[in-house]
Amino acid sequence: MPSNYNFVSNYAQFTKRVSNNQKPDMNNFITINVKNMKRKLKVIVNRNGDVVINLNLRLKVYVTEYPKGDVDKEIDKLNKKLSRSFSKDATQVIRKLQKANCDALGIGRHLIAFYPNTWKEKDKNEYLRNVKFKTNVDVEIVQVGIAE
Repeated sequence: MPSNYNFVSNYAQFTKRVSNNQKPDMNNFITINVKNMKRKLKVIVNRNGDVVINLNLRLKVYVTEYPKGDVDKEIDKLNKKLSRSFSKDATQVIRKLQKANCDALGIGRHLIAFYPNTWKEKDKNEYLRNVKFKTNVDVEIVQVGIAE
């Protein structure tokens, strides 16, 4: 294997369904690459001691394939559909992480650092399953075509 072979990609590529009624079926999909991502994670402990997480992701993407036609004419609609789809996906991933009791987002560390009294009261083996997540993904198409 060549020594300059790179196992890590420089971007994340997704193909998402954006329609159900186009013929041929490939016209129902769009392929995007993530150009930039910003994450905001806000941990809130309410008066009852419940932990609420606001997770907001902002994805700036470029379209590499859209067989249906001109992206510019449908950009607002595509941004909304992609935002809804990715928000739904994020919610499902969070639920699976909670079910597996996997703290991949570091919620426990945040509680230890900023809410030590709340952390002391929590069951260390079950705290994540009781956290309430509010997830939102905002997708913005910033470019159409292959980008470097």
